[in-house]
Amino acid sequence: MLRTVSLLSGLAAVAAQDALCSAAGAPPVIQATGVDLNFVQAEVTCNNLGGFKPLPDEPGFLPCNDEELRYTNFGTDFGLDIGPADNVVLDLVVTNLTSYIPNNARRNGRTQDQTGSFGQVNLADDQSTDFAYRFYETGTNTPVSLSTGVDFLFFDLDVGEAGRLTESIDVQGALSVTTVEDACRDQNQPSPCLSTTLIISQTGADSFNILATFRGYGVDNAEDPSQILQPVADMNDFEKEAARKYANVSYPAGISGFDVTYSLTPSADPGFSGRNFQYTAVGVNDVTIFNRPCYYCPAVSIPGIPGCAPCGTNADGVVIPCPPGAAYLPDCDFETASTCVPGPTGVNYPACLETCATDCNAECAEYVCNDYECVECYSADCPESTDPDSCFAQKCEQGLGFSSLSSCQASNCEKVVCEAEETQQCFDCKSDYIRSLAGVDGTSYCDDKTLFNVAGFNCRTACNPPVARKDPHLYLPHGGRADFRGANNVTFAMLSAKDVAFNVKFEEADFNWAKRIVHGTKMAAAYWTIRTTTGKMLNIEYNSSSKAGLVHEKGHRDVEVKESMPALVIDNVQVSLENQKLSVVVANKWHMSATVSSFPFGNLAANKNKKLLDIGVEALYDADHDVVAPHGIFGQAYDGDNLGVSGKMDKVKAAESTTEAQAEGSIEGVWSDYKVETPFATAFMYSRFDATAAKPRDVSKLTGEKTQMGEKKVLVGASDVPEVA
Repeated sequence: MLRTVSLLSGLAAVAAQDALCSAAGAPPVIQATGVDLNFVQAEVTCNNLGGFKPLPDEPGFLPCNDEELRYTNFGTDFGLDIGPADNVVLDLVVTNLTSYIPNNARRNGRTQDQTGSFGQVNLADDQSTDFAYRFYETGTNTPVSLSTGVDFLFFDLDVGEAGRLTESIDVQGALSVTTVEDACRDQNQPSPCLSTTLIISQTGADSFNILATFRGYGVDNAEDPSQILQPVADMNDFEKEAARKYANVSYPAGISGFDVTYSLTPSADPGFSGRNFQYTAVGVNDVTIFNRPCYYCPAVSIPGIPGCAPCGTNADGVVIPCPPGAAYLPDCDFETASTCVPGPTGVNYPACLETCATDCNAECAEYVCNDYECVECYSADCPESTDPDSCFAQKCEQGLGFSSLSSCQASNCEKVVCEAEETQQCFDCKSDYIRSLAGVDGTSYCDDKTLFNVAGFNCRTACNPPVARKDPHLYLPHGGRADFRGANNVTFAMLSAKDVAFNVKFEEADFNWAKRIVHGTKMAAAYWTIRTTTGKMLNIEYNSSSKAGLVHEKGHRDVEVKESMPALVIDNVQVSLENQKLSVVVANKWHMSATVSSFPFGNLAANKNKKLLDIGVEALYDADHDVVAPHGIFGQAYDGDNLGVSGKMDKVKAAESTTEAQAEGSIEGVWSDYKVETPFATAFMYSRFDATAAKPRDVSKLTGEKTQMGEKKVLVGASDVPEVA
């Protein structure tokens, strides 16, 4: 049976209670018991299920390396007793128990590009994966055994064209599985009411299978649980159709999680499609109404009570009569007051009674995250205010506070942002420099930017992404610069890491400017060799005339990865093509790319229709401290020292010139040490592909200019000149 939660049922009890504190005007406290779950208020704080995360420029990307999908502040277990002593804020964490392959990892987290009201897990076609859903104390991996039962609801279970892409779910440890037909009976709707499109089969004492049978079209998907979790008589035709495709799974009290299996049959084009499994949850709880404690300040001090005496209802619900004719002051909210020092009657002295209860100000302090900074409620940074847009109204009065400054800071309130327009450096969002960039209306510079944790390394790579462009100009990790001519029709190792090789072929090319010509080289083709987590060897190639990336796997047909196709996922490797940019992602390790680009001054007759590759390498983990230090022309700069090392650059500006720089001073050895014999070769002097341990390069032996990261301006990804309009 579908359970619903109502906060209205207990309100009638208010009138029956004595108005002990009416003189103080203290409003009643609504205190729940049981479990309250709320997907809408939850925040996705880690989106890396199975090691697959959205790309940095996609919705849902988070700098998180734990292989999980975490919903923070997913709900609260209030326990079975009135009072906050046993209240536990919950996180819901999803992990895969068996091999997991998504069709599109950016779909994990929430529906509607991470803005919707349903949770969501994406699965590739012809896959079946076991998942663990676990309840933890927020911010930890400490399991919580729920005080009451919960209902987990699965939505939009349907079938693709011609019976393909059929969704099914297996659940264990459940009390029951119900559908809209059961809701019809519970609500005493006229018969016939609504029929479900699902087949529910009991496969064991507490296990069930849920099988979709009805063709879905996308436009018939519910957008919010409220459309379905309402009386059938109140639904419109769209909501009725959506309600036929949901199942409600009831779990008993005492669980700390449950396991489910999501399964999907093949599509018409196996390996290139998938579906989303959508869900939400409801807890079982009740509501108790009681009055806040009141305080009076007698003319004569009472032994043991520093100025104030409590009355009203204490933290245990015990009534303490208020003496007549006294002056009353209302308490802080119940949650805050309960953290203060207990008085002799068992009622706490709250911080809001500053003239009476000065003993517990520190214990009752509340900190909130406001404008990327932790501030104290009632302080000059967040003063008491009735303005609905104020810090106080939006944070302090919404239960979003922390009991200590350290716990607020630990919540990742304080963020850093890449200021790319001028400095290419990372700054705290609360720094004076960043605040000086705020708009004339006072809007924070950080509000519409991608943010990173203060202690993270991801901002540095976002601010100074390692790329090689045009004739090739290298923008190296940590901010170094160099030019690299290479040699005609020779392939060089750009990145060599454990199980990853990224090689690039160079060709001679003439770059025509308006009044001069440069005889240089271009990057013409990119090659990857990658060993997956299951030992598969993949070869991937893409060149400047390509319409698709090509993926080779021994024993399998070659696969073309084309524009507008879903990403190809093989174990921990994802390959996609968008806007002529081939992205190769090794989960939690590397994001590498090759982009087909026009020559500079593309409108000049001599440059028309000429194409080359620009490449990029981004570490998705702390590559600077890997036990196998990366190498290659690019990779070696992840050397753990935060120094940018710049090498030789071509600076001749004659009417006709030939490039000569080979990144001397910024690379170990000489340029020819980085040649590879064949496009997909992994062997060269500094190869790391098969290494189990390798130290980073010795920077002290490099002769190039060394600068601390962020010391000087770095024009990230700049080409020779602006394109001619």
